[in-house]
Formats: sequence, structure tokens, C-alpha cells
Amino acid sequence: MMKSTKDLLEFLDLSHLSPDEELAIRQVLQRDDNLRKRETGRIRRLQISIPDPKKLKVMTGKWFEELRTHRYGQQSDVTEVLRSSMRRKKTTGKDFVLITINQLNNYTLN
Repeated sequence: MMKSTKDLLEFLDLSHLSPDEELAIRQVLQRDDNLRKRETGRIRRLQISIPDPKKLKVMTGKWFEELRTHRYGQQSDVTEVLRSSMRRKKTTGKDFVLITINQLNNYTLN
């Protein structure tokens, strides 16, 4: 079973990022937020227009969310960990647990 990011401190050390890298990450997070909002609107419209719960489950992707939750449990959303880390002031790294790429690969992306 994969570890949850709850097992580690919920912040990444981003103090080494250049301003351009930080801007690129912020832009990706903004695009992700826009996509999530559009998807929420799409699902809301489907819930109004489709009375059949089974068909609705397939069309909204709820079946996939249930499968993922069953397989991996409730894990932190990586984008939320990134957002939280970006909001924190840059430090010398003493308040952070460094997460390597291999460790990050052990977590699921939501």
C-alpha cells in the first residue's frame, strides 16, 4: 500500500526554486484550478439533466473516484500540498521534510 502524504509534513521545500520556476508552477496550479471549476460545472449540469443514477455515475467519473479511493484510500491532493507550500514563506529548509522524487512517486496524484 502506498504511503499517505499525511505520514510526512504537508509542506515541500520550495526555497530553491527560481522566480521563473515558481511562476511556472503557479501557472500550472491556476490551470488546474480552472479545469476543476469547469469540471464541477459540467458535473452539476449532468446531475440536473440525467435522472438515471448508474448513467450519471459513469458520465461524471464518480466510478473512477470510488475505485481510486478503494484502492489507495484517502490521500492528500498533491496540488493542495504544492499550494500550501507555495503560500508558506521561503525558509532555510529547517522547517521542512525534504521529499525526493522517488518518495513523491510513491504518492498518488489526485
